[in-house]
Amino acid sequence: MLIFTIQGFSQIKEFDLSRYQLPELERRTLEFDFNLGGDNSGMELRDDFSEYIIDDAHNNFNGNVGARYTYYLNNNRFQKQTYASVYLRSDFGNHKNEGELVFKNFQFSPSFNIDHVSRNYFSGDYPTGARIHFACRIAITARL
Repeated sequence: MLIFTIQGFSQIKEFDLSRYQLPELERRTLEFDFNLGGDNSGMELRDDFSEYIIDDAHNNFNGNVGARYTYYLNNNRFQKQTYASVYLRSDFGNHKNEGELVFKNFQFSPSFNIDHVSRNYFSGDYPTGARIHFACRIAITARL
């Protein structure tokens, strides 16, 4: 899946922006994520003679690793905010029936996102700006 958007905006004159002032600052952050998870489930059903009618088992293991970068700038001429992320997710699972392997699943899903908002105050109280958003996620699935 691929998504790309552009958005424009402006401001009306009656809104007094001078009453709402943020301090001048610039901030950058870089964060990392790492997650592991999994589950197991099973079901046994017997009849009156202790024969197995249903013996079913599932298990799943998944992991996610990623990084996020944010940038924020505010001064008397610009307001900018940028967010970018990269994630890698993988899932592995299998299904057994009566002790025999029915199937295995594997999925790998990398994703990338970027979002940027910019407001520029070049002439008076009328800001100009734009927003750009891009997202991409690919899922690769295999049944073994």
